[in-house]
Amino acid sequence: MDRPLRIALANSGRRWIGEVAHVAMLYEQLERLGHEPWLICRADRPLHEQARERNWRILPLRFEHAFSVGADARDVLAWRRLVRERKIDLIHCHRGKDHWMGWVVARLTGRPLIRTRHVVMPVRRHPLNRWLYLHGTEAVLSVSRAAESGFGAWSEDLPRRRVVLAAVNAERFHPRRRSAEWRRRHVAAPWRAPDAGAPLWFGLIGRYQRVKGHDVFLEAAARVAARVPEAHFLIAGQGPPGQRAKRRRLAGQLGIADRVWIAGHLGNLAKVLASLDVGVIASRGSEGSSRIALEMMAAGLPLAATRVGGIPELVEPCGCARVVPADDPEALADAMLAWARDPAARQRAGEAGRRRVLARHTPRRWAEQMVQVYREVLLG
Repeated sequence: MDRPLRIALANSGRRWIGEVAHVAMLYEQLERLGHEPWLICRADRPLHEQARERNWRILPLRFEHAFSVGADARDVLAWRRLVRERKIDLIHCHRGKDHWMGWVVARLTGRPLIRTRHVVMPVRRHPLNRWLYLHGTEAVLSVSRAAESGFGAWSEDLPRRRVVLAAVNAERFHPRRRSAEWRRRHVAAPWRAPDAGAPLWFGLIGRYQRVKGHDVFLEAAARVAARVPEAHFLIAGQGPPGQRAKRRRLAGQLGIADRVWIAGHLGNLAKVLASLDVGVIASRGSEGSSRIALEMMAAGLPLAATRVGGIPELVEPCGCARVVPADDPEALADAMLAWARDPAARQRAGEAGRRRVLARHTPRRWAEQMVQVYREVLLG
């Protein structure tokens, strides 16, 4: 079983979110390790579009949101044909829709089935799900212990259960990308003068949804701004312009509009992260894993983060973060102020976070863990 493997990676996601990026990275790393991945994805969605640009091996399917006899049957038949023609060894699914369809394909072709679970919300405890996870799947992986806890009492009975923490590209996200020009470009007018002191940048990166806690961050930022004149704040992420306008209004109501830069999607994210001084995660919930936490750690940032989902598992072992309760602007502000007042501690924490990434969260090490599971399943 030391030969290269052919793996069908399935993700029926509609948007570009953490679990979709997870699958894209896994495809790249499996290929670098000499294996032959195939991507099973929803047609004409972000994952499919990126795969086409990179000339990946793709099978785009409809993956109708609701159960559809005709559409689902056509998807299953196309998937079965790929598995047989390309001699796929194993099917690895990442969402509920592709898990059920993947199970049908696995039974029709005699291939083993693996599922990775990315979310912390509890698994629906109906008999069909119980059978699928405990008897219809050969291995169940979770991106964190918090995600695994969503199985509740089932977790002890999961086949070949494993927690495999996420990875990050530490060459892309690197402290050396820090830009003095970027740090000056977006500061308030008094800080643009040549003789002005250095600004202190706090940044929150996350899609514009309530769960990401942008309002909590802004309320904490107002408390920090009142005590740290050089403090500036960045919010950036995907989402409609109306959501950004809503945050700008709140910043104005809090009296910090001139100290806050509210942006959309950042094409130069690696440079921006390296140019910050403190990374902030204010999420109220979710976060089975946290891609942005790992990217901030790789960029050498200390973090102020909320204790939700899998975030503590990533940041607490190395001491790179001050972790606070969710939905508590005062506690978040205290964590941010503690970093603001201690530059030496910021540097130590940033270095510790990057060391942790290099030791535990490199893409190659992560993909090798996946391949080990694949081989165990195939040998089993």
